[in-house]
Amino acid sequence: AIIIDDLGNRRADGERALALPGPLNFGILPHTPYAKRLAAIAVRRDHEVIIHMPMQPVGASNPGPGALGVHMSRLDVENALTRALSAVPQARGLNNHMGSLATAHEALMRTVMQTLSRRAPAKFFYLDSRTAATSVSERLARAYQVPHLSRDVFLDNVREASAIRTQLKLLVAKAQRRGHAIGIGHPYVETLQVLEAEVPRLIATEVRLVKLSRLAHRLGHKHKLARQNSLFPPANE
Repeated sequence: AIIIDDLGNRRADGERALALPGPLNFGILPHTPYAKRLAAIAVRRDHEVIIHMPMQPVGASNPGPGALGVHMSRLDVENALTRALSAVPQARGLNNHMGSLATAHEALMRTVMQTLSRRAPAKFFYLDSRTAATSVSERLARAYQVPHLSRDVFLDNVREASAIRTQLKLLVAKAQRRGHAIGIGHPYVETLQVLEAEVPRLIATEVRLVKLSRLAHRLGHKHKLARQNSLFPPANE
């Protein structure tokens, strides 16, 4: 599964990303000028939409409007999530934008999972972008029966075409070895150029692209993995 995060602020970049063949997954910042437009286009093109939820990082970076912070009250967290769900009603899941501090905070993430279990649509999942090694999201998602996924590879931490291709190859290798893998990228010019060239080839020769909800349905609860060796064998098997 490939997800492109950070959509919503720039129309042209978002529409270029949505023109990629798929199915792909798009993380949309909920309170941005083009959130609704891009989410609607994504669904029409049979891509999947998730909420890219701003969350408090370590340090002073601003995650954007509607962010979840560690000093917010329980009610404020619930209300912020409800507003995000309303802003992107097509969303099938949610992942963290930034969030290196928030995702490691027990009380905040407990409220996040409680709220998603009560207010989100059925089978709504949480994807940990893994911006913090100390994230508590998986344990708390399991406690509240929210299907949970984790990012395997960042495609474009280095914004150079050669580095992005290397990361894409790593993602494919992980998927072929384990049967599934999740890669996160962004609508950078460099990333889109690589994906425009490589995704059609991948579809034709090496892997099956899937929506995150499919992985969440099969893999969202870790106890199921122990009974399954490989849910998505490579395309040549």
